[in-house]
Amino acid sequence: MTNLADAFFVEGFPTELAERMESWKSGAKGIGIDAKMREKHADFEAWKEGWKSGADAYRSVWKAWKGL
Repeated sequence: MTNLADAFFVEGFPTELAERMESWKSGAKGIGIDAKMREKHADFEAWKEGWKSGADAYRSVWKAWKGL
């Protein structure tokens, strides 16, 4: 989590990353994630929104593509 902002465009994250991060956030205190690290969740939210927005933009382009 500490380096997510530095790896924003990495495509190699596990497919279940978003789901796992949400579960960690909801149970953060119970599994010992400290307050400073919990604040880093904003980096994850930015990453998640960026990938979603990018995928949506890409989808609109390929749906409009008519081929050669």
